[in-house]
Amino acid sequence: MKKYLIESLLIFVSVLSAFVLESIRLEQSKIKLKNDLLIELKSVIKEDLIQIEKVTTVLNESFKSSIILRDDFLSKRKLSNEVVAKEFAKLRFMNISYFPQNGVFNQLLNTGSLELIGKKELKKKLMYTYEHLNKRKSGNDFILDEMTWRNFQKLSDQIYVVSQIQEHIEFNNKKKFIFTDSPIKTFFISNRYYESNKVIQFYAQIGLLMKQYKDLIEEIVSEYNKIIIYIEDELKDGK
Repeated sequence: MKKYLIESLLIFVSVLSAFVLESIRLEQSKIKLKNDLLIELKSVIKEDLIQIEKVTTVLNESFKSSIILRDDFLSKRKLSNEVVAKEFAKLRFMNISYFPQNGVFNQLLNTGSLELIGKKELKKKLMYTYEHLNKRKSGNDFILDEMTWRNFQKLSDQIYVVSQIQEHIEFNNKKKFIFTDSPIKTFFISNRYYESNKVIQFYAQIGLLMKQYKDLIEEIVSEYNKIIIYIEDELKDGK
């Protein structure tokens, strides 16, 4: 009887040990997956920051043009038609944007790896940036696209510019992109341009929208940089 009891106990201990070891292995596997995804996410964020820098360069030029054109419209001393056409040409980039890479963040969600993150601040920043800020940006992208398309059509009886296409803007290229003006092939400015309510309304609205969009992108950049720091802290802990 004693022999059977000892054998049963040994079997139970063996099964329990195997179960514990398997649980530890699975837990370590989950932690490794979480850390691997965070390393990949850090790399992806750096790629997105490069995209954003290039987009911001162009967006800033378009924003400055909207202010120049607005002030010129309201001023008694007018710019030359050539300068107005040059600044108006830059406005066609006002809806320029970038496409955030959300795949790795989605993997963190779908695999349950997000819940394994030890740093609460990292979890908060990830959710706030990817679930809130990036979605707000997508909404603003749609608004700017619509405004660009509709308003350039509406204003075509007052002003339009045809530029020569010099180069293709490749945002995945790692070279530093510098905004350059495409030479203007031809342009038209109506004699009633400075009397048009549509024109000044467009400049006023688009300047405000671009300022809001620029502020949003600046916040995204700030959050991305904080996320990188929190990821490094999380990986140092090795948990």
